[in-house]
Amino acid sequence: MTKLVYKPILDSEFGAAYEFFRLYMKHVISEAIGWDETFQKKGFYENYPPQWLFWVHRSESKVGLICLKETPEKQHLHLLIVFEQYQRTGIATLILSDLIGREGAVTLSTFKNNLPAIRLYQQMNFQRVSEDEHFYCFKAG
Repeated sequence: MTKLVYKPILDSEFGAAYEFFRLYMKHVISEAIGWDETFQKKGFYENYPPQWLFWVHRSESKVGLICLKETPEKQHLHLLIVFEQYQRTGIATLILSDLIGREGAVTLSTFKNNLPAIRLYQQMNFQRVSEDEHFYCFKAG
């Protein structure tokens, strides 16, 4: 499979990134805690600085979006979206493998009702390190 390339989003693309977040995460969030458009949009704009957002490309195709906060000690994956036409093609596994191959631990959290994500993280040998009412937190590396 072709190597993935991570391209920082442009400031002008931030709104489009939010629209993908809404499209792909609304059903999960709605089932877990309910969807409040104003709350979600405010949270996205305030908690995900544009410099943490990257389009994921394979060859010339835009295949997904990630939100990644990197520090010298770890990388925290806030968001992993693979666009529908590319799902179940191994792209999410490639993204996680790329992150695991870098320096430092990889951490992430997911809603407890996001079963496909949980299965993927477990298959990739992420260890569940904590949980709260709505989330599991995982770590690799």
